[in-house]
Amino acid sequence: MINIDYLNDQLEGKTWFAGDEYSMADIAVTTQLLGLEMAGFTIDKDGKWPELHKHMKKSLARDSFKTILK
Repeated sequence: MINIDYLNDQLEGKTWFAGDEYSMADIAVTTQLLGLEMAGFTIDKDGKWPELHKHMKKSLARDSFKTILK
């Protein structure tokens, strides 16, 4: 089970989960959150998890995700 509050808190003050470098942790969390959104769960910018919302936008804007989301 994903603890969304914990994940949101871990992003505060960081660019990515592991710091300044995009890593497997970012890919893993993004794919899980994307699955939740596809199932109808919302992580909006004005909601409870603004850091995760920013993270999702940044991750999904990367070329690697753009390719699979076409």
